[in-house]
Amino acid sequence: MTRAGGRSAPASSIWISGPWIDLLVGCGGWSVPLLLVAYTLVDRDVPRWSAAFYALALVCNYPHYMATIYRAYGRGDRASHRMYTHYLTAALVVLGIAAHVRFALVPWLFTAYVMWSPWHYTGQNFGLLMMFLRRAGIDVSAEERRRLRLGFVASYVMLLAAFNDGPSRDPLVFSLGLPALAARIVEAGAAAVFVAGVASAFVPIGRRARAGALLGPITLASTQALWFVAPVAAGWIVALPVPQTRYSSGMLAVMHSAQYLWITRYFAKRDADRGAARGPWRAWAYGATLVAGGIALFLPVPWIASWFGHADFTVSMIVVASIVNLHHFMIDGVVWKLRHPRVSQVLVTGAEPAAAAVGPTPPGGRPAPATAVPARVVAWRIAAAAALVALAAIDQWRYLLTVGTTDRRALETATWLNPHDSSAFVRLADADRTGGDLGSAEAALRQAMRANPGNPAPARALEQERLEANRLPDAYALCQAMAARWPDDADTLVNAGVLAYRLGDAPAAERWWTRALARDATRARVHLYVAELLDGEGRTSDALPYYRRYLEIVAAAGAGGRPAPREVASIVVKFADALARDGDRETARSQYDLAIRMAHQTGLGDVLALAMAGEAALAR
Repeated sequence: MTRAGGRSAPASSIWISGPWIDLLVGCGGWSVPLLLVAYTLVDRDVPRWSAAFYALALVCNYPHYMATIYRAYGRGDRASHRMYTHYLTAALVVLGIAAHVRFALVPWLFTAYVMWSPWHYTGQNFGLLMMFLRRAGIDVSAEERRRLRLGFVASYVMLLAAFNDGPSRDPLVFSLGLPALAARIVEAGAAAVFVAGVASAFVPIGRRARAGALLGPITLASTQALWFVAPVAAGWIVALPVPQTRYSSGMLAVMHSAQYLWITRYFAKRDADRGAARGPWRAWAYGATLVAGGIALFLPVPWIASWFGHADFTVSMIVVASIVNLHHFMIDGVVWKLRHPRVSQVLVTGAEPAAAAVGPTPPGGRPAPATAVPARVVAWRIAAAAALVALAAIDQWRYLLTVGTTDRRALETATWLNPHDSSAFVRLADADRTGGDLGSAEAALRQAMRANPGNPAPARALEQERLEANRLPDAYALCQAMAARWPDDADTLVNAGVLAYRLGDAPAAERWWTRALARDATRARVHLYVAELLDGEGRTSDALPYYRRYLEIVAAAGAGGRPAPREVASIVVKFADALARDGDRETARSQYDLAIRMAHQTGLGDVLALAMAGEAALAR
């Protein structure tokens, strides 16, 4: 529900399911207690809550996707939105198949899903806000609607800036890598626009609204603030990260899904009531359809792709989730517009929609009874539903065996249930390493690499395994193979440089690090590696630009992204020493002065002594 506008007579009741359910579920009034759970209890015990959310998906998240399918592909909607329900859907399916074959597409798909999710939530909150205003018969002017919409869009922009602040915390999610200062400026500006837009619209609306009419809209505006504005603003004060995936999984996804089911159930019931030829509304049948259909959307493809196509199960799950969500976002924006007469009649005016053409009506005025479904069809439906429930049970069991555990027996059972799941093998390797069985750990990681040859993560884990065992030549050989397989992977290039340096091959280390910086010039640590290597070889002039760039990146980083003060102050002294050796005495003196001030502020006596000695040497 993303579009709204115009004026309507008040519905017979402002509420959909009653004030308490509407305010708590439909308007997100339960956000405060549930978000407190998400930011406190959930983060303290991630494995247990991950299992809980994974189970909730069966009855909340998955069905809410099926609710859109039920709406978009039923009756006349499929034909009226053919561009979306047929052609763009087919394109997404093709894209999903391609992502199963080429892993490089997976981060692009997953990033699109993660970045679009909060926009989808924003559109739903805004659409529901306008629905409640129109159900109350409030005449919202075009200017007031623009201000409300601008405020909601600004809250999304605020979150998007936080998502793209610095490097991504997730290897499957891309980030624009905004400098901390630029991200804060965008966030602060968007927050101001949100407050100004929402307030300037609600003040004149409030003067015209009758008592109680704004309870729903104000709650929805508050929900938008709690979901988008408050977490980012809190991050300005305390170290509260805004992980991108929090908006596509976890508590926010559950609240959004519950909100979605609340309104789609109401619409489906009211819409079905007008078509008596299709039989009376049955809540249990609708619910069963959404649950079974939701399972069918998410689970069969990854299990079939992994068991029969030998695709990595975890990657297949990510691809399917991304495709289903992108399809959901696309279709939802088409079928739930409040300006659509059929949607408006049900959700806004409370009137019965105009009856669709469902066949001739007998002389008595009652529609013909619904045609009985053949027993064979009923049996097939029951069998299919039972098979889907059984698959869901196996999938839940597999997840419980793998999440947050080091129990080797449980992990072995998980890999038996699905022998093509790289993440299960990586966890099994962790369990083996914890138990001291490094041989089995390496074997498990090799299994993970075979399960998903396109994913560098298991190979990196194997490289780390060899490093911890001090098998440096083996680790370097693996890293070189990885660099040949993924030549643009900056992490691999950096690690290859570190290993070459530790093995005494400084020229190779310089080449690896230079290649890494060509791929990603924002890596301060790599600039420092090159600077110290060149400086140690007496190539001081060549080292200076790398020292300078390291300090520039550190200065631009936020407080949470900077190295410890001792490290930074020590590098300032090294930079000053290099400048002095290169003959730039004035710049060297300014850097010694900077190091002295930093050492005074942080109580670093040894660094202070070094800086003062360097400055004294310049005076001689």
